[in-house]
Amino acid sequence: MTTILLTITILALALAAWVVLSKLKSDEASLPSFSNVAEGTHEGSLSKKADAIQSTRFLMVKIGSDADHIAVCGVGDRPLGLATDEAEAIEDSVNVNLLSPSANTQKAVASEAIAVGESVFTAASGKVQNEPAAAGTYYLVGRALTAAGADGEVIEIEPQAPTRTVVIATLGNTNAEIGGLTIGATYSQTEVQALRDKSEELADDVRALASALSEPSLVKVL
Repeated sequence: MTTILLTITILALALAAWVVLSKLKSDEASLPSFSNVAEGTHEGSLSKKADAIQSTRFLMVKIGSDADHIAVCGVGDRPLGLATDEAEAIEDSVNVNLLSPSANTQKAVASEAIAVGESVFTAASGKVQNEPAAAGTYYLVGRALTAAGADGEVIEIEPQAPTRTVVIATLGNTNAEIGGLTIGATYSQTEVQALRDKSEELADDVRALASALSEPSLVKVL
C-alpha cells in the first residue's frame, strides 16, 4: 500500500511539474521580443552623446560628429533641439527635446533682453535672440512666453520646427533709379554706362535674393 501511494505521489508531482513548465514556455512565447530598442520613432525627445563638455542646460544643439552625437549650435547652425542636461564629460548622454509644435513648452537661454511674445532665433553659443538685425543666416525656433532681462537668463518658449531665416544687407537698387536715368535720342557713352552700372546693381540684388532662397527660407532685408 505504501509503495502504491508513493508511486501516485511521484506521478502527481511529475504531472504538476510538467504543467508548470508548459505554462512558463507558453508565457515566454507570448512575450514581445525587443531588439535595438533605441531605434524606431521617438516622442518629443532623443538621447544623444555630447561631443564636448556642456556646463549649461537648455542650450540649442545640432547634430554633432555623427548621428549619435550633439554639439552646441552656432548662430547659423540648424538646431536639432534643446539639451535639457549638462554634459560633465565628452560622451556623456544628454536628453534633447525636439523643436516642434506640441503641447509642451521648452526652456532656452537668452543672449539678450527678450520681451514676451517676441519671435526667438538662434544666437551664438546655443542661445536664442530677438529678430536679428545683422546680415547672416539664422533659424526661427519659437516665441518667447516669458521675458529675459539680460544675457544668460532662462526663458520659456513656445517651440516650432526650425525655419531658416536669411537677413541680407540693404539692396543696392532703389525705386526709380533706372527709370530716372536720362537717355537722349542720340544717347552718349556716358548714358549707356550709367544704365549698365544700374543694371548690374539690380543683378547683384537678384543674385543676393537667389542665394538667400537657395533652400526654403524666410528673408529679411535690412
